[in-house]
Amino acid sequence: MRLGRAAATTREVLETILQWSEDDPDFDGAGQTADEDLPRRLRELAELLEQTATGETLHQAAQVLWEEIGEDWEAWLRARFKSTLGAALIEAAHSLCPRMGGGTLVLDLQPRPDRNKQGNAAVSGKADEIWLTESTIGGGGFVEDFLRRYVEDPRRYFRLLEASLAPSDLELVSEELTRVLRFVASAEPASQSLGTAFAAVRDAASHADSVRALNTLRTELTRHGVQPTPTLLISLGVRVLRPGTNADIDRFLARAMQEWEDAEERLGIDIDARVFALVKSSDPTLEQALPVDQRVAVDSATTSWRYGVLYGMFWSRGAQIRSESLRAWNPFHRLPDCDRLLTLAAAPRSTRQVMLSSPNWFEELAALLVQHGAVELVGGLEESERMAKALLRIGTQPIDSEALLIHARITGIHRDGGRIMAEIELPEAFQ
Repeated sequence: MRLGRAAATTREVLETILQWSEDDPDFDGAGQTADEDLPRRLRELAELLEQTATGETLHQAAQVLWEEIGEDWEAWLRARFKSTLGAALIEAAHSLCPRMGGGTLVLDLQPRPDRNKQGNAAVSGKADEIWLTESTIGGGGFVEDFLRRYVEDPRRYFRLLEASLAPSDLELVSEELTRVLRFVASAEPASQSLGTAFAAVRDAASHADSVRALNTLRTELTRHGVQPTPTLLISLGVRVLRPGTNADIDRFLARAMQEWEDAEERLGIDIDARVFALVKSSDPTLEQALPVDQRVAVDSATTSWRYGVLYGMFWSRGAQIRSESLRAWNPFHRLPDCDRLLTLAAAPRSTRQVMLSSPNWFEELAALLVQHGAVELVGGLEESERMAKALLRIGTQPIDSEALLIHARITGIHRDGGRIMAEIELPEAFQ
């Protein structure tokens, strides 16, 4: 846009995203110019975007999308890392002490003030600290309750900490929606039953038909290795299976999701749903997929209509939903957005893993449990039945700790992409 080579002008982007156009059939600008008829805030925004200084500033800010990460990024990365770690520590502490209400702890990323020789407070640059403070003046007993529960089982707190850095429901649903669309749009015979289940949900004429269709859909999703959680089913109903949709829309969305992922892979950045909806608003194949006849004489109005429809079907992905899963509170300043992947990249998990596909998985798991106290048993989605049998064996067959026969316990099961991960530990192991 800055060089005038973009397919759309800044004004056209503004009209499309804000769903306004001076060429709209309902626009009434008689007796005054179009800009005078605009709402005041919208007119101010349009004027700002037309200024050369605004364009230069936006261009300079956008350079971070393609520049290499250097040493000047360290301060930003440190602040974001500390914000994420601090928010995870607080969430794990609240999970360990559920009787304490939310907002009991306040996160502060600033290092403590040190006294210099003159007695004045000076910020120390040597230490990188995170402060977790009770919001109640004088304390509300959170620290005491936390220490008591932590001493009982230290490993439990760190399990809760790892859980707070795990993918959120929104992240999992975002991945599962894309997988489901690929199944439905596939020409593979094995996926035809899922497409039939989609059609049954759309064609249901009564409540009883809808219940039967949804039960069939849950069964088919499970058979394809997709966990039919309430959040996923609600998202499917709102984004994919809502009234007026059909199999053509499923294929259109599957192609759009693939284009979205390809663009992110090529550019090396996360693309916001609004940006991708804006890009796809110039694609006329949307009208071919939808069972409607969208005939508008003005091209800008058609583009705005496509944008609204697409943005209603697309869902948030990437950093946008990762920043929503963890949030810390400070009444005095706004903390940086959190990103669990940044924290996990700098502080990877240390729990040993055993692959279920290994023929001697139980012996390997027993040895690691005796040595480290906690292990993860990992299997693919296609090994769900084998994983269930393995967990039954772990619960019934004791492990020789060289002094006692001890039964391991299962502390959690979760999904990570295309893998099933079961957390196993020995309660009697040294912590």
